[in-house]
Amino acid sequence: TTYTVVEIAETSDATVTATSAAEEFRYEIDTAGVSQEGAFTVTIDGFDIASDKLTLVIVGGSSNLTTQEFDALSGVEVTSDGLSGTQIFFAPDSSGQSGGLTLSGVEEAFDDTWTATTYTVEIIADANLAG
Repeated sequence: TTYTVVEIAETSDATVTATSAAEEFRYEIDTAGVSQEGAFTVTIDGFDIASDKLTLVIVGGSSNLTTQEFDALSGVEVTSDGLSGTQIFFAPDSSGQSGGLTLSGVEEAFDDTWTATTYTVEIIADANLAG
C-alpha cells in the first residue's frame, strides 16, 4: 500500500480529518512514550481501518516497539470503547503534562495491553523510518 503521509504537527488541541486516500498518520514520541507533539489532545476523525495507518515515530529511538511493549511503558495508557474510539494517553513529560491521541470511531477490544488487529499501527524508531 502506498500511503499519503500526514505529519501530526499541531500546537493545541486539534482535530485532523482523514481524506478518502490511504493515509499514514505520523505522531512523534520519545523512547519513554512521551509525546513530542505537546501536552494536548489530537483527534483523528474519519480514520479508515481498512486503508489508513497510524505510525508512532520514536524520535532518537534505535528499535521498534510492538503495541504491547508501547502500552507497557510507564505512564502510557491506551483505551478503546464505542463512545470515544481508541485513546492513547502518552507518558507525562518532565512537567507532568501528557499528550493524547484519539482515533474517533475506532473501537478495538483487547484484554491487558494494546493489541490492534482491525487496523494498522506501527511504532517505529526514526532511524528505521523509510520515507
